[in-house]
Amino acid sequence: MTVSGFLIDLDGVVYINGEPIPGAVPALQELKRRGIPFRFVSNNTHRSRETIQARLARFGVDIPVEWIFTPLTAAIAYLRQAGATSCWLLGSPDAAKELTDAGINPADPNASHVLIGDLSDVLGYEMFVAGFRVLMRNHAELLALEHDRYFKGSDGLLLSAGAFVAALEFAADTSAILLGKPSAAFFQAALSSLGLPPEEVVMIGDDPRSDIGGAATVSVRGVLVLTGKFDGVLPDGVVAPWKILPGLADALDLTQ
Repeated sequence: MTVSGFLIDLDGVVYINGEPIPGAVPALQELKRRGIPFRFVSNNTHRSRETIQARLARFGVDIPVEWIFTPLTAAIAYLRQAGATSCWLLGSPDAAKELTDAGINPADPNASHVLIGDLSDVLGYEMFVAGFRVLMRNHAELLALEHDRYFKGSDGLLLSAGAFVAALEFAADTSAILLGKPSAAFFQAALSSLGLPPEEVVMIGDDPRSDIGGAATVSVRGVLVLTGKFDGVLPDGVVAPWKILPGLADALDLTQ
């Protein structure tokens, strides 16, 4: 089957803890040189698109910010569609800045929406309780920027937002609306940006559920790489990937 474009995860595929994975940057540069379109689809909610763009530029990969799809961009679109100009964010200062720059107040105690994302470096009991109280007091809608179980850091596996989303769902007796991967709407937005039919696009990631399962919802084939949290063993009940490759650089062969 022809491969004409890519959707590419970032953490565990392009870099880990801000350090590029060997071979990943040259592979991206080669895709650009060949004129093969790609978009980044990341569940990272700790950093804004502009921060991610600047990091990639430091690596030598210069791309428009519009090529980066994160749950924060999906959240902004969702809130605007709902007519909301504020929310209560459980997340990082960088995430709060992206919301603010989009005209959305991220710290409104009277908000009708509570957003929860990556809480690494910012999680505290008081912060978590504050979000819970907004949910209960305002009968607010809980929006999960992502609900991955864990991700790979430089010193091992780290808890992702999914565990904290589950805690709020349980405590508030509610169900979160998922905005990031593996949401079909999230993948469709990135796929539409490529302007290619799904059968010509491949998703490259390190998460069988969020990356491969999510891509399958829009009929995109999935490729798992071994540079991130995927250990080579597929969990029960997940969508089987089209291929398993050592790393992003090996995906270049798919276009030939």
